[in-house]
Amino acid sequence: MVLLPCWQQPPQEGYPSSSLVIRTAVRKRRLFRAPVAPGWFAAPGNYPGGVSTTPSGAGDRLVRIGAIVFFIGALSTLVTVAPLFLGTRPLPSIAWSLCMLMGVGFLIAAAGVIRSARAGSAKQ
Repeated sequence: MVLLPCWQQPPQEGYPSSSLVIRTAVRKRRLFRAPVAPGWFAAPGNYPGGVSTTPSGAGDRLVRIGAIVFFIGALSTLVTVAPLFLGTRPLPSIAWSLCMLMGVGFLIAAAGVIRSARAGSAKQ
């Protein structure tokens, strides 16, 4: 018995050939694409209705700063923990203290969310 790849095997009785199945799947996938002219999405003014540019809320800046501090802390955590897995000498304690920035960033972002929520409830 010779084993052939699935695309070279003859179709078995009752089963469609694999190339027919693949072609049908490709055709079905194309049915879901919207007929869009190239570059249509980049044309100015194509969005239905107006797009409002709302000013930043009360805590938006705190949330952004908190996210940046969190990601710096996450990166420092990866850098600090990597020597433990690689079997090299661990980093000094100042590197371990930088890992605390993840928690600090989370608290700053949470304070921004709370500030935004309080400002939104005061308007209503």
